[in-house]
Amino acid sequence: MARIRKHIRAHVVRLKVTGRLTAADVGRLEHACAPALLTEDLALDIDLSEVTESDEIAALIVNRMAARGARITRPHALRAPVIDQPPNTET
Repeated sequence: MARIRKHIRAHVVRLKVTGRLTAADVGRLEHACAPALLTEDLALDIDLSEVTESDEIAALIVNRMAARGARITRPHALRAPVIDQPPNTET
């Protein structure tokens, strides 16, 4: 189970996610992101640098949030990729 910490500061919702991020955590992640996803007045920063493992569902949700404008800090390159960038589908 991932630990999700939220801080709201002047026009930014910042989330710090640590541990194993799976489909079981997606509801809590979306709930924590809701204030920023429901309004254009708040930016959304999601720090995943300390995520140790992820499943496909969690990665899909994170990539969808990035597509909606969330700034994602992904795990460091020194570790195996946990949550990759979405594939480039443009030709």
